[in-house]
Amino acid sequence: CIDENRGLTVTARLTAVSGPAPGDTGRASLSLSEAPHHRSGNTTYRRMGWFVGSGLVRARVTAVHVHEVETGNLVFNVPIDTTSGPPYVITQIFQQQSYPGPLRWNDFYDLLGSGRAYVDVHTIDQPGGHLRGTLVPEYPNWREFMHAYCS
Repeated sequence: CIDENRGLTVTARLTAVSGPAPGDTGRASLSLSEAPHHRSGNTTYRRMGWFVGSGLVRARVTAVHVHEVETGNLVFNVPIDTTSGPPYVITQIFQQQSYPGPLRWNDFYDLLGSGRAYVDVHTIDQPGGHLRGTLVPEYPNWREFMHAYCS
């Protein structure tokens, strides 16, 4: 084993953007991990996972987006999988997937880790069907790489 790795988990408490509504709270989290080869420096993988849950009616959710706080620009469109999980789960994956972009990995990783991103959950219900929360890193050492030792 000669890979290094680092990981970042960010979470957000979701609340209604305009007034209280049924299901006006929730939780979102994104997890990122990467591993460059220790000797060559080539990237072995860059993956991410997510969870979004709330009391909203899952079938009425139209999109889950991650935006940059400063500009409001859309930086990631979270895929919605409505086929698994209990009713409060809007979307989740159990195995991390390859990061698809559109931002470069390091830019996305720094944006999330520095608390400069928020998540929006859009529904067909207006007003009050729109949830938002600022993504905050869970651990302070999200920038550091650790050597992965194997026996």
